Amino acid sequence: MEKKEFVWDREWIHSYMSNWCIFERFKFSNALYNNNDLLGIFGNNNVKSVKRITSVGDYLRNLVSLSGIDKNKSLDILGVNLNSRNSLIYKKIKPILGLTYAYTIRDTITFCPSCIKCGFHSIFHQMTLFKSCVFHPNVPLEDSCEKCGKIFGKYLLSNFSNPPFTCECGFCILENNNVISIFKDWRKKFTIKDEELLFLLNLYKHNKETPLLIHPIRILRKYNEIDQSNLSSLISYKKNYYLNREFKEKTDLKEVYSFNFLSSKRVLESSISAYKYTFNYRYNILSLRKKDKIDAVFYDIYIQSREIYKTIKRYLMNHHLNNHKTCIQLNNELNSNDSYCGFALAFIFWREEFEEIELSQRIKQGPVETRIFNFECYLERFSLYPKGIYCNYLEDLLGNCFKITNDFDSIDLNQIKKIVSSLLSFLLLERFCEYLELILYPSKYKSSNYILPDIIPMHLIVIDKNIQKTTIYYQNVYKKLKKLIQEMRKEKNICGFDKNKKYEPYLTPSQIAIINMDKRGTLPK
Repeated sequence: MEKKEFVWDREWIHSYMSNWCIFERFKFSNALYNNNDLLGIFGNNNVKSVKRITSVGDYLRNLVSLSGIDKNKSLDILGVNLNSRNSLIYKKIKPILGLTYAYTIRDTITFCPSCIKCGFHSIFHQMTLFKSCVFHPNVPLEDSCEKCGKIFGKYLLSNFSNPPFTCECGFCILENNNVISIFKDWRKKFTIKDEELLFLLNLYKHNKETPLLIHPIRILRKYNEIDQSNLSSLISYKKNYYLNREFKEKTDLKEVYSFNFLSSKRVLESSISAYKYTFNYRYNILSLRKKDKIDAVFYDIYIQSREIYKTIKRYLMNHHLNNHKTCIQLNNELNSNDSYCGFALAFIFWREEFEEIELSQRIKQGPVETRIFNFECYLERFSLYPKGIYCNYLEDLLGNCFKITNDFDSIDLNQIKKIVSSLLSFLLLERFCEYLELILYPSKYKSSNYILPDIIPMHLIVIDKNIQKTTIYYQNVYKKLKKLIQEMRKEKNICGFDKNKKYEPYLTPSQIAIINMDKRGTLPK
């Protein structure tokens, strides 16, 4: 097909319109019913090298990276280089999202019922940051067909035949079938009415270089939604940073650290020496010597995180759980005697997650601490302590810190350690609060089988190399912890420990089985 054979108007492409919407409009205007036809028209050499178009995988059908789209063909046919347009959109929203927005794009098509009637779909509709339309703030986003209720489809050039803007069941989500009216609607420009989003877009418009922004959206991945309260907190933190404002209330905290590369260089040298002393055997392998600096940082953070964790554990025991130490020691006995202590359960669940241990049979044996040499290397990736969700977050944090410079020696190790000190304490206490809430309000977690979601609480790290400053924003978790402890104490029967009662010793399932066999005098068949 030649260019002159296509029906298209460059004015049909608007700011922040999604790539899916562009291709759906192209299909509609040219009576195409198969996304494979689009790949045949716009596909690059990677697509052409596949023997059959139907065999092209999801990677080349991806609408976020446009890995299979030829930029010259899109420019020639659509009047716009889709790849360059992608980069421009990313540049505009980078200060809002952080390093990348790929992880914030939903897997399935999510749309605004009002916008889609006119054949309009925005990249903001696909972002997990938003649950309502930024063009119609009171309209919730949807992802399923109003007729059959099925998910509308994946956000890619899917490998099945379907008319444009139409569900698999055949239901068309456009408001009317009049081609002239539809083409007229496509010229209509939608205005962003979400005030917070407008503020951010205008605020960052004139900034030449964006600081490095690190926040939880990067580890939520695609399958988790972010609620509006978290989004509001994130935007509030960024407003305070860019406008250089302080918080009016003490519900949120702000910490600022200045760079000191000279001091950090000495800390790095000390860390490398300590690492080499502990893992001297690794230097017999020539290929590992090049990684000594990165490994030394991970090892230093590992040692630091252990100490912080043990400090927070002592803080909880001495300030909030002092009256329940016996309950913690006798937890298994209490449970086996049809009683329990909510404080003990929350503390044990918390320990099991962050130490990655099973306490059900060993709680009476005293503290179970992971030995320092559990810092091991698997496929050149070091384990980190504590475990649980924080482990994944810490790897992500360190990875981002390494990306901000090509010269490893210029990394401010002091800055990284200060960030870890602030946030690990915050995250550990916040997670303990989650376990207290699980005990207090179990029905809240019923849908997830009483398992806490792996979600890091909202916070923001701003690493600004231009002014050599790091700023951290996070919630004041101490007030929340104190409130939950007070609510726990008010609850009746939250602690079933009776000082005057002698509890029967706890028996493991294997011990019970042996006792039963002894009573029967025979082995089970």
